[in-house]
Amino acid sequence: MNMSSLLFSLPEFYNSYKAWVSKNPTSVGDWENIAKWVSYFVAGRLNNSQIVSELIYCLSNLLVMLNDIIIKKSTHIYSTAPADKVKLWLTVVEYSEVFLELTATNLCGNVGKWIVVTSIQIFKCVSRLILIYHYKESMVEHPPIPSLNRQNLKNPNCSNSIADTSCGQFEAVSFTLRRSGRIIRKVDAAPPVGIRTWKPLQPPPNYSCENDQSIEQALVGKQLIAEIIFIVKPMVHLASMACFGTRAWKPYFIALAIDLSSRAEV
Repeated sequence: MNMSSLLFSLPEFYNSYKAWVSKNPTSVGDWENIAKWVSYFVAGRLNNSQIVSELIYCLSNLLVMLNDIIIKKSTHIYSTAPADKVKLWLTVVEYSEVFLELTATNLCGNVGKWIVVTSIQIFKCVSRLILIYHYKESMVEHPPIPSLNRQNLKNPNCSNSIADTSCGQFEAVSFTLRRSGRIIRKVDAAPPVGIRTWKPLQPPPNYSCENDQSIEQALVGKQLIAEIIFIVKPMVHLASMACFGTRAWKPYFIALAIDLSSRAEV
């Protein structure tokens, strides 16, 4: 009976938690940081502390992602596109892969470890190829769903004219890399040395980069080849380790050659 009442109270607790996160998007970060610091504190102080520490760190990252989703839904900026669902699962796997590897090593030994590692890399490789070929993504980030910049949510009630003006001024002092989407400050727009903060340039709220290329043309030719080489590199590295052994130098030389060839194609 107690268990049934607990199950009935879970939806109410989750709804209350969502309401609290939606009303306090910036304060939630303090609790997220505490969870990460706990993982550092636990390391080396408990039996199997490495696994416990990695579990706490994994859960803290997943908590940040959950809170970001709640905040995005409350501010109506959450995307339900099929590509974003693939990115969501890919992000979950990237956050938890180290914990899964350590757990498999502890439970099943070296064989279990390599089975888990290979399975994770196959999933990541296939998912990224699907994003590029099927959903025409330009370049998959690490992690695929980056953390939400909650500082930009403080003033959501800006008029369109102000937003257009700020975006125009922002584009006058910066440019966006076409392949990675990274925002770079122009040299002639840098402030004097005495008042520089040396912080990355932050775009205004609701700023979106519009390239001359369409999404379908974002990765073509050498760029597409370079991205594919980068995606399949972990699988090639695992295959070379299976052929030459984990202590041989050849797998690492092959990985270096793949990295250099990927950069040469850009």
